[in-house]
Amino acid sequence: MTTLAKLEANRTNGKLSNGPTTPNGKAVAKMNAVTHGLRSLSPVLPDERPKDWNDHRKGIVAALAPVGTLEAELAERVALLTWRLRRVVRYETAVTSAGIDHAVARVRGEKDEYNPFDSILSSHLPTPRTYATVRKELEAARGLADGFAETRDQLRQLPNLPADHPIAGDDAFSMLREIGAYTPNGHEEYTDIEDHEFLAAVGVPAEWLEDADWWDGWTAGAIRAGVKVIAEDNGMTETELIECAVREADRTAGVEQRKATRLEALLDYKAEEIADAERVARGRALLPSVEVVDKVMRYESHLNKQLTQTLHQLERLQAIRSGNPPTPPAALDVTVEAGH
Repeated sequence: MTTLAKLEANRTNGKLSNGPTTPNGKAVAKMNAVTHGLRSLSPVLPDERPKDWNDHRKGIVAALAPVGTLEAELAERVALLTWRLRRVVRYETAVTSAGIDHAVARVRGEKDEYNPFDSILSSHLPTPRTYATVRKELEAARGLADGFAETRDQLRQLPNLPADHPIAGDDAFSMLREIGAYTPNGHEEYTDIEDHEFLAAVGVPAEWLEDADWWDGWTAGAIRAGVKVIAEDNGMTETELIECAVREADRTAGVEQRKATRLEALLDYKAEEIADAERVARGRALLPSVEVVDKVMRYESHLNKQLTQTLHQLERLQAIRSGNPPTPPAALDVTVEAGH
């Protein structure tokens, strides 16, 4: 139930606003009483901005200066039709751009869509070294070079870090894996760093043994405890083991970096090799397919016919309202339906 106090507050708040006072504000408010379907449903698509539609609609309606409900309806329809005509240009641009990208991708040997037979064929057929495959090799080599270099630097710093220095779980596992792999028997018999006994020895709580890489308690001290266990298993000192791991990580990072340098040169060569083919492909893709052109022309023609008819109807109504009844129309609106 609405109380007396609330009613009084509503009356007080209502006195604070007397409507728009500027000419522009009054012109906009004049249309507020006209409620109809065109304005109640927004034609804005996900990639469009509501503000752009509102500015466009207000500009069209203001330019046509409708009076009354029927003229307002027609003016709103003009705004809607011209908004849709804008999309025709955007659609043509998007289709052409996508066609160019597709053509260039084909020249470079890139795959435009997933093919379920690729994994089957790849095991039986040699993979050609296209621009795309070389670029993937280069990205992989750079990633490995950066990864091993980061691990190398972390291992170098490990002996001097405070025992309680926090280490991310994935970094901790990477460091322990590298250390275990570079022992004398690392490629044949290595310490299983996911073994519960090993993890408990370095301080991982019992409730985290199954997901130790997610444990947020990893520290430099815990990793050094793991290094000690691995070193003892292989008859080495902790210092010897860390130095060996640093050398091997540095060597592997260097190998991958040199591989990346060679691939960079090969990629440049491949780019020059396909440059002419790319230019030809781009040129051919500048025009959409016949099907797309036909679709665009049909839709644009349909919208233009509706726009012309709507403008003629609005002009006649405004002429009648101004006291100048129109003569028989000089422009005849004809609509031809398919099949008639």
